[in-house]
Amino acid sequence: MLKFNPQNYLKVTNGAVLLRAEIEKKMDEVSKKEFKNLFLIGSGGSIAIMYPFEYIWNSTSTIPAYAEIASEFMLQSHKQFDKNSVVILSSLSGTTEETVEAAQYCKERGATTIGLVGEMGTPLANIVDYPIANYAENDYAADSINLQMYMIIFRLMHNNGEFPKYDKFVSELEKMPENLISVKEQAEEKAKEFANKYKDEDYHMLIGSGTAWGRTYAYSMCVLEEMQW
Repeated sequence: MLKFNPQNYLKVTNGAVLLRAEIEKKMDEVSKKEFKNLFLIGSGGSIAIMYPFEYIWNSTSTIPAYAEIASEFMLQSHKQFDKNSVVILSSLSGTTEETVEAAQYCKERGATTIGLVGEMGTPLANIVDYPIANYAENDYAADSINLQMYMIIFRLMHNNGEFPKYDKFVSELEKMPENLISVKEQAEEKAKEFANKYKDEDYHMLIGSGTAWGRTYAYSMCVLEEMQW
């Protein structure tokens, strides 16, 4: 927890769960469109965060979901994508070039777009039909987006008759910020021991699957690699 600021962390994560009423209102509107599939789009760390939710969605819902890298999605001409698709795009800054272009691409083709951003007034927030904003620094952005995504996807499933325990789930999710700090504190000593033991290894192999794959990818790319810059 080196340089970890619990007050800032709670501000960010509580800010995410306090979006519940706004998210539910907007997702209820989205559900009325009777969409045929869901696209999760981002670049870099933002798409890595989406991979677990693609797995969760496709393991729970009868509506198919596709997690796609923004630039590849536009080049691919995905045959499952059309005006009846719902698209969730994520960019903390709201300025990620490929993600903003993908939002415009989807908007021009009539799809319903949802954007997760750090603040309103950014290019991504201005393009999408349903912008959702919670300010966060990069250090805490992943947890903020995760909390929002749980409410978004499970609300959509709930409205489709596929997640009946939504209210119970979200009421428990609202307690997560404090619990997440506790988890970090409990892991601190083990993490320190691991770092001291393996700091001189020539390389590390990170392995993950299922809902853990996205976090494995993000940790290796966005944390360990970028720390070497």
